[in-house]
Amino acid sequence: MCGLGVTNIHKIVIEVCEVMVTHLWQDYVSSYFPLTEEHMKEKIIDMEDIWQFPRCWAAVDGCHISIKCPDGGAKAAKEYHNFTNFHSIVLMGLVDTKYRFVWASAGIPGNTHDAMILQSTQLWKDIVEHNSIPSMSKEICNVEIGPLIVADSAFPCTTWIMKPYSNAVLSPEETLIIGCLGQGWLPNVHMVS
Repeated sequence: MCGLGVTNIHKIVIEVCEVMVTHLWQDYVSSYFPLTEEHMKEKIIDMEDIWQFPRCWAAVDGCHISIKCPDGGAKAAKEYHNFTNFHSIVLMGLVDTKYRFVWASAGIPGNTHDAMILQSTQLWKDIVEHNSIPSMSKEICNVEIGPLIVADSAFPCTTWIMKPYSNAVLSPEETLIIGCLGQGWLPNVHMVS
């Protein structure tokens, strides 16, 4: 390739990736996470204006990154073998309406379900314990709605995650809701494309 051995190239790639994460994470990922009520309002207004989805501030999804099967025999092969029949690690991302990552996690084995990945993160713990998202709600149809994250059907439905209905036979109202959820989820579709 360039006169360097595979081991040296491997070390260089690892070192460059570590430096990139260490020095660029704050500027290009975590700085977009809404920590204040004002910043959260901006995210919600953007989602309402661009995707016509009220109270939503971000979309979450996982993306499989293909890898060579790691050493470790049958256990490693099974752990990293995903549902689409290749070995992978998962990049889980939370993006805003401008397709910017506001949070991400990578490296979980590809056989792990998206919901399990999200539920194992510090982000999940912080949101559940009300430590990371500003506490603010708005009344819609006599129901107090806090800031929402839109997700696909792989994720759990919570007071702060909206996902589409799972039933195959839907009422007209449910079909309309799925259409709205789909629009709100579009930033993630573009993020992983």
